Amino acid sequence: MSADFDQIMPGLRYGLGLMRQPLACGGYRWGHGGDVEGGTVRTGFTADGKRGVVIAASGKASDDAWLMKAERSLQSLLDQTLCGTRA
Repeated sequence: MSADFDQIMPGLRYGLGLMRQPLACGGYRWGHGGDVEGGTVRTGFTADGKRGVVIAASGKASDDAWLMKAERSLQSLLDQTLCGTRA
């Protein structure tokens, strides 16, 4: 993974189409994500299957700084949802 990628998704591991990422509350987010022109999808599930989330977002930007900020927001929402917390 690139250093930029690791800044927004620290500890993320990927293989066979499945991502494993540490959660702030302990445990891991299991899921997958994807991007196409104008759209983003992120999924996450806890290992015990008690919590799950699918986020679909749309928008278009060519500014890398804006894209990084948007990704940080998506990552925060995934973490809050799977941990059952609010910022």
